[in-house]
Amino acid sequence: HGQDTLEIGEESNTFTVQVIVPDSAHYGTYTTKWTAHNPVTAKPDDDFFGKVIITGVGKYTHTTYDSTQPWTYQLIDWFDLRVHVQPVESLVVSTPGAITTDHGTTGQTSIWVKNTGNDTLDNITFDVTDLSDGSGHYIDASNVSFVPSSVTLASGDSQNVTINVAVPYGTYAATYNGTVTVRDDDGYPAQNVTISVTVNPSYDLDVADNAANVVGGVLALNNVPGASDSGLVRVVNPNSEAQNVDPDQYGNADFTDVTVTVSNLVTQDGSQTIASSNVSVSGLGAIESGGYRDVLVKVNIPAGQANGDYYGWMKFTSVPGGSEDSVRLRFIVGPVEDIS
Repeated sequence: HGQDTLEIGEESNTFTVQVIVPDSAHYGTYTTKWTAHNPVTAKPDDDFFGKVIITGVGKYTHTTYDSTQPWTYQLIDWFDLRVHVQPVESLVVSTPGAITTDHGTTGQTSIWVKNTGNDTLDNITFDVTDLSDGSGHYIDASNVSFVPSSVTLASGDSQNVTINVAVPYGTYAATYNGTVTVRDDDGYPAQNVTISVTVNPSYDLDVADNAANVVGGVLALNNVPGASDSGLVRVVNPNSEAQNVDPDQYGNADFTDVTVTVSNLVTQDGSQTIASSNVSVSGLGAIESGGYRDVLVKVNIPAGQANGDYYGWMKFTSVPGGSEDSVRLRFIVGPVEDIS
């Protein structure tokens, strides 16, 4: 830009050259063709210079050239122009969709990565922190994988990346959050996004077969008519194979309560009965995932109850979830002979 007219012998240093570099311009050295005003690229650090041609208008009679037609463009002079566009590395990463899945399964989501700079981003990798529910429960980062595990993107290119989160059995039912960091091989550029995984609750209640006062799945009590006896039953909320009593799958969520139903106790021939109303259970309540309660069972024997061997069942049920397990209740009314 500058003044339009120069008289003979006049000088001007007010001319300026402005080069607008588009956002999409790849890094490198740009020059001007001899015959054109539009920049064309050269290799980075190439020593090729372009020309900016200065032309005038009019008929000149006292110079080394003469226009045949007045008011036509004439070549007057030129100067070299070179523009070096510096490399700019940048990327954008979309926020991954939230995952909702069950324990013992693999949840899946994805992110979209785009190279918004003007240089190639080599070996873009993906790192993730442990996922936490903020209450002391975690999904280890080793359970998170990316497909593909790394990408190389030219300027303007993009790639969809799948994120797999393997949720181990027993992972506490909660919403977990972690940070995924996307960066190229030299550590820059880098961008963080949050990944969220909600693990659905699953419930399993077990009665320990050989714990507290239960042996071989039976709580055995004894006393004479008009008296009582009591014993402990261990009710478990298992969240690992080591705690699991039955072959069914262990759970991953808290019980807010446990209920119990008790059958009548009946002799094997069915001739004598102790009503379930004579059985009381105390110590029921919430059990956290991985925890247990020792529940006290007390049986009152009515006066005049016939001696004998009585059997019944106690069924415990989780709240929520409705998971059930039972224990056999045996009561021997009368003296017990012990030969050793």
